[in-house]
Amino acid sequence: MCSLLKKRTVIFLFLLPAFSSAIYSQNVTISGRVLDTSNHEFISSSSIALIKLEDSILVRYTWTDSIGKFRLENINSGKYILIVSHPNYPDYVDAIVTKNEANLLLPDIVLSTKEHLLEEVVVRQTVSAIKIKGDTTEYIADSFKVQPNSTVEELLRKLPGMQVDKFGVITFQGKKVKKVLVDGEEFFGDDPTLITQNIRADMVDKVQAYDKKSEQAAFSGINDGIKDKTINIKLKANKKNGYFGKVNGGAGSSGYFDNQAMINLFRDKMKFASYAIISNTGVGGLGWKDQQNYGDVANSGVQIGDAGDLSISISNDDEGINSWSGNYDGRGLPLVQTGGLHFNNKWDDDKQSINTNYKTSNLNIKGNSKTVFQNNLPGLKNFGNQSESFSGLNFRNKLNGTYDLEIDSFSSVKISFDGSTGHKTTTNSYESETFGEDSLLISDNTREIKGRGDNRTLISSILWRKKFKKAGRTISISFNENYVLNDINGFLYSKTFFKKIDSISVIDQKKISNTSGFNFTSKAIYTEPLSTSSSLAINYGIIVNNIKSRRKTFDKSTRGDYSILNEEFSNNYQYKQYTYLPGVSYNYSSKKWLINFGSNIGITSYKQDDIDIDTSIRRNFINWYPRAMLAYSFSTQRRLSINYKGNSQQPLINQLQPVIVNEDPFNLVVGNPGLNPSFRNNFQVTFNDNKDVAQRYFYATISYSFTRNGITNYTTTDTLTSITTSQFVNINGNKNLTLYSSYDFSLKKPDLNISLNLNTNFNNYVNYVNGILSKNRSAFYSGGIYVGKTKVEKYDLRIDLTGGYNTSKSNLEAAGIVKYWTYNLHPSLIVFLPFKMQLQSDLNYNFQQKSLIFDNNIRRAIWNVGISKKLMKKDNLKFTLSCNDILNQNIGILRNINTNYITQNTFTTIRRYILLSGTLNFNKSKN
Repeated sequence: MCSLLKKRTVIFLFLLPAFSSAIYSQNVTISGRVLDTSNHEFISSSSIALIKLEDSILVRYTWTDSIGKFRLENINSGKYILIVSHPNYPDYVDAIVTKNEANLLLPDIVLSTKEHLLEEVVVRQTVSAIKIKGDTTEYIADSFKVQPNSTVEELLRKLPGMQVDKFGVITFQGKKVKKVLVDGEEFFGDDPTLITQNIRADMVDKVQAYDKKSEQAAFSGINDGIKDKTINIKLKANKKNGYFGKVNGGAGSSGYFDNQAMINLFRDKMKFASYAIISNTGVGGLGWKDQQNYGDVANSGVQIGDAGDLSISISNDDEGINSWSGNYDGRGLPLVQTGGLHFNNKWDDDKQSINTNYKTSNLNIKGNSKTVFQNNLPGLKNFGNQSESFSGLNFRNKLNGTYDLEIDSFSSVKISFDGSTGHKTTTNSYESETFGEDSLLISDNTREIKGRGDNRTLISSILWRKKFKKAGRTISISFNENYVLNDINGFLYSKTFFKKIDSISVIDQKKISNTSGFNFTSKAIYTEPLSTSSSLAINYGIIVNNIKSRRKTFDKSTRGDYSILNEEFSNNYQYKQYTYLPGVSYNYSSKKWLINFGSNIGITSYKQDDIDIDTSIRRNFINWYPRAMLAYSFSTQRRLSINYKGNSQQPLINQLQPVIVNEDPFNLVVGNPGLNPSFRNNFQVTFNDNKDVAQRYFYATISYSFTRNGITNYTTTDTLTSITTSQFVNINGNKNLTLYSSYDFSLKKPDLNISLNLNTNFNNYVNYVNGILSKNRSAFYSGGIYVGKTKVEKYDLRIDLTGGYNTSKSNLEAAGIVKYWTYNLHPSLIVFLPFKMQLQSDLNYNFQQKSLIFDNNIRRAIWNVGISKKLMKKDNLKFTLSCNDILNQNIGILRNINTNYITQNTFTTIRRYILLSGTLNFNKSKN
């Protein structure tokens, strides 16, 4: 009874601010209808925008129904601009005045016809809120009202067709946005949140959302169908000369603090910015899981792209010593100290430009975790538990830059570089027990691993491009190099008691790992137009890959030093690869059709040297890399495309090197020098149908892939010790099928923004377990709904609900199919109160159903509440009192369930705390 009362009280407190907004009321309704001037037929799906005359703020937005009628309700008395837009007609603009009458019926609005659809319709630059230019949607920022000192992220939430989730990930027309630019330039590399969460909305002139073409397509004018969703933030002219920024400081209970600062200096085409963060609240300054771009520098790679998507990695992923990625993933308690600098400029009539970024980060993490596990293997079932204490320190520096030179109107040069250094130390201590199916002890283990690593990387490229007088005839030549150096050393101590064989095993070793990799890539592309709508592209690529990996393991001597070389866990290996990639592709592009097909031939030779035993392996491969695309555009915003692509993945050095890795004594890993490259075939069908006028967006895709010579594991488990040995092998049978769809729309009557999505994934994964082919089939079905409602200066309400159903089955497991449900509910509410105060609340409720081994459901309700007050004449100063995880339910827990292996990991994480913070926004602009 008390629990039920508590839940009802929480829900009441959460929704109470929404009811308080009902005190605001408006009473004017504007209605009318839209007709065609030639035949006086009613025009449906015309957009109706009402904009305040004094400040161009968008007040209401709707569209006409099937008989051309529209209604704009709850309008204050005042002066407005009414805009009527339709793709087949010029825009209609008129000034209207509303008074205290209950209903304002407008005379019939008659639109003139046009013979052709214009790519851009602009009636009056100061009042047009949304423009459609081809496949680009352009929003006039001042037409969408936000609170003073709001960020670009808050502005994006107001734009039709745009969504921003709690992590800052942007979705436009159902697809995730991959890049955010400022005046067409990258800003702090690929970390969009540094733009969206720090640049002020009142500095923005326009927001442009479009499909960015590949660099080769933009240069040659030949549409290759490769596009990424991109947002470009265009700043106001008077905001490009001056400075702006913000400073935030916060301190709270349990020793939590959050301090951030950012300053930006803009002068015409020159932009300089810097930021700094010191925080232990989980804020890292790197959003959208940016570790892929600013993570462990050892994970560098090369992709050829147009040459059949041949992918080559020169990384060395250690299996134990210093294997932490160096990023915060929610496990443990973090302390981050990070900062960065950005500079870009254009000069010489924009013929020369430079864009540079520097980032530094020092991340410290400490915590504890406990894991329970169960293995379901042929003839062997065991279960157990493991406790872990972990700590890690990762210090990184990264510098990159690009210089562009336009030699003349036909040729250009682009020079890029990217360099990183990193230093990482880790300490992990484990205690574990393993029991048999009869609940009798199999083993008892204590283990400690200490690691220290230094890594360096340097990536550079030069690209020369030239256009000829004949339109579409181009040539481009590029040279790229990638150099990586990793030095890792550490210590492994492990003591295990094996009950069944009554034996004690002690490992006391020093580990040294030195890995270096050099990659050189050169590529030439020549395009020749065959007609006004078709062209031919001929390309040729050369790849040289040279990787060295030297692992040494020393046992502890009787003198106490580590001087005895253990050859079983030591190896010196070198891997050289030479690939030649000639290819050709044909492209046809018209107003409706886009056809592209071609292939590359990969002529590859391997030379693998086991230096310790002076043996070599030479192998040669010839692979085809076909690709094809067929796309049909029903209109500028309705498109169907069919794609096929084949790509080859080369084995990693740690998958090839014939050495046993024993950092986890119960899970030994062995390389296989006989591994072949895998080849993945991928088919994809995509359809999108967008209506910006009606604020309706539909996106659907289905993709199917299968892999030949997939790299997987051959594992064997000892029945007496439960020690598992895994070796990498090639195998066929890995398949994946994914279906995804989303539908975004608005309901004009209750003024709601709604988004629906469905997702289905079927996966077939094969490997060998104790000599038996294991076929693992899994399926995931999920659906979600998002509802948002905003009332300017009153409240902002969002509700996000997702649910999923998981199944998995293996031919090795007789217990049957694993099935369970998951749910996530995430409502958030912001209420704007009198006296420049603001109340905000959000809840993240997670549920995971119990399964065959776990007899309890996982339930977590993470509720955050905050209240803020703005001060100063322009609301530049804001104080916020917030409580994170007010119910103290943020228990770190991850449950991984499949038919052969089941684990549940609980860990230290950030829980309830109260934080008092102050934020000062400052800016000064010169006209």
